[in-house]
Amino acid sequence: MLELFNLGDLAGRNCFRRSATGERKLPLDKFRLKFIEQGVFEIYPQRSEFARREVWKKCVQKINAELRYLLGVSLKSHTWEIDIWSDTEVLVISDANFQDIRPNIIPKHWQLIVLPGANTYDITKVIKQIPANTKPLIVVSAGNHDVMHRSLVLAKDTRDLCDLLKTRKGYAIGLCINENLDPSERNNLDIIDGIYNLTLRNNYIDPGTRHTTYIDLCNVLYPLPTATSIWLKTINKIQSNLCPNITP
Repeated sequence: MLELFNLGDLAGRNCFRRSATGERKLPLDKFRLKFIEQGVFEIYPQRSEFARREVWKKCVQKINAELRYLLGVSLKSHTWEIDIWSDTEVLVISDANFQDIRPNIIPKHWQLIVLPGANTYDITKVIKQIPANTKPLIVVSAGNHDVMHRSLVLAKDTRDLCDLLKTRKGYAIGLCINENLDPSERNNLDIIDGIYNLTLRNNYIDPGTRHTTYIDLCNVLYPLPTATSIWLKTINKIQSNLCPNITP
């Protein structure tokens, strides 16, 4: 890719014209993309048009996955800042998976902060900004944006987050794996989820379902029914632990 495109050509663009968080994107240059397609079929010739489409579809998914990683480490420079309400008792910090949660299913004295594109490293930095004596119970939902990192890197970042949550008596929500992801990315989510579960134990929130999918292949986030189901399970878990003698 970098032999045909520079970083300026790639920023804000992908093959689907839309990001995993729903953000509009510009298309990649079609002439250079066509050159890549021709090169693919010279290396991997296919006999039928159907086979060609299937091979190219996989290539497009891989290109977009590589762009998520490349631009994430090369151009992303976020300094996340959050404002905690004075009456917040439970603070949920999430990547874009919970961005469409309806306000009417957020309990009183709960605050949901969505940081689109944030990974476990970003969430750790955000939590470190919160004074240790701050009242809210911290709940984290993150991991989808770590999938393109090397397994050693994402494992370290996840352990660092878990260690911080343990000192704050916080919780992490387990990951539901979107089938639109590549096998290597799904494996990385398994690694993150396993670290959450083994490290936090009773402070691990089981998402209730391990796999989901989106009809839109470019969207690797949770479909709204999946996100809502996981959100409701999170409420039940937290309320059960805070008030063990009261049925949620």
